[in-house]
Amino acid sequence: MADLDARTWETALADRLGEARKKSMDSAEDVARAARQYGVLLHGDDIVRIETGERQLQFGEALVLSQLLNVPMPVVTARQNQWVVARYVQRQRELSKKFGKLVFDMRICMKTVDELSHKLEELLQGYNSEMATEGDRDPSLDEALRSLTKDLGIVVKVFDEADQRLDGILSRPSEQARAPGTQ
Repeated sequence: MADLDARTWETALADRLGEARKKSMDSAEDVARAARQYGVLLHGDDIVRIETGERQLQFGEALVLSQLLNVPMPVVTARQNQWVVARYVQRQRELSKKFGKLVFDMRICMKTVDELSHKLEELLQGYNSEMATEGDRDPSLDEALRSLTKDLGIVVKVFDEADQRLDGILSRPSEQARAPGTQ
């Protein structure tokens, strides 16, 4: 392939992948399933959308799909490489923003669950003290409150574990941020 611009390069590769898939008689879902074995999360409709140009082909997807369908990767020129890197950096920034929003939303949910947990404890204490004086307990209500308390405890535990994992992720320096050859 001569010096194609990056979009033409991507389109040409997508066309070649589609031709190879159809020639091999593999369904789009078969190819997607094979790609998933290599960590590329695609479905059959993604394959078709890539082939028709309705969906951009990511670099990792291009590598795996070209290997699966035995389609040679076009030579990447310096200009194309800059475009691929720029697109990769843009995607990383988008994902970073989404991740930040996810962390923020998760922590708001954790706070809400924690508040609900405290309110439920207060409600249970009031219910238990009132029923102790009256002596007229409703077994089905007791069971429902126990079940709700247990379920809420599980949710709190899941959120706490997720928060600890997020703290670990956020406290580790990014592998890409390190200078080459440093530990």
